[in-house]
Amino acid sequence: MSKYLIILLLISFSSEEKETLVIDAFSSATYTEIPLNDGKKWEANKETTESIFKMIVITKEAIDSETYEPAEVRATLETELQMLLKNCTIEGPARTQLHNYQLGLRYRMDAIKKEVETLKNVQTYLEKYHTYFE
Repeated sequence: MSKYLIILLLISFSSEEKETLVIDAFSSATYTEIPLNDGKKWEANKETTESIFKMIVITKEAIDSETYEPAEVRATLETELQMLLKNCTIEGPARTQLHNYQLGLRYRMDAIKKEVETLKNVQTYLEKYHTYFE
């Protein structure tokens, strides 16, 4: 009897639905995949989109300067990300997906080093914002 109970427990645990994780190619960290909203982009508020644009400008200026200090760039991006979160009025599933996007952004921001490629990875990810949000 106990053999059958153990087998049933193993089957029930192995058939649980698991959350989809994607390997983040830029930082080797994992984050939750960002699905579209039934094939459409998630609706974002104007302030969120403006903050993303500002972060793109920050990364571009740092890349162009070729003499950026990684800690300063991270701090500037973090300040803008905090403004994004403060001014975000998105609710429901779109807010969840913005949170998932922000996790991927944070992984990349944390990886910024003197090598310009680490900063380009942040910029590339920021530019993908419009893949998921409008």
